[in-house]
Amino acid sequence: VKKKYRYYIYDALFPYMMAIGKYSTMVKTIVILAPLVGLLGTVMGMIETFDALQSSSMFSQGTSISGGISKALFTTELGLVVAVPGLIIGKILDRKEENLALDFEQITDIICTKEEDEI
Repeated sequence: VKKKYRYYIYDALFPYMMAIGKYSTMVKTIVILAPLVGLLGTVMGMIETFDALQSSSMFSQGTSISGGISKALFTTELGLVVAVPGLIIGKILDRKEENLALDFEQITDIICTKEEDEI
């Protein structure tokens, strides 16, 4: 009978655990992808800079180079601005998920250890 109660409790709580896990996975994915997108922008900016170096004369290089470098630095900064807070939020969600799982386990244990006539 206690196994039956445990099954019903897990069945009732499972959607809540999945909902928390879903957001945690989404945040972790964003944290992984943000620096990569920043790196892609950096590479594109550097390519733009080297193209400007190749195609411009010695006197007009300053303005054409600075545009590519600015693009490279901006995308790197943007990737880090997204990734660093995302890491913190991801850790907070992980901790909440662990605490909630422990709470659910304790509730299940309390209910399943009660005598059948007490329930």
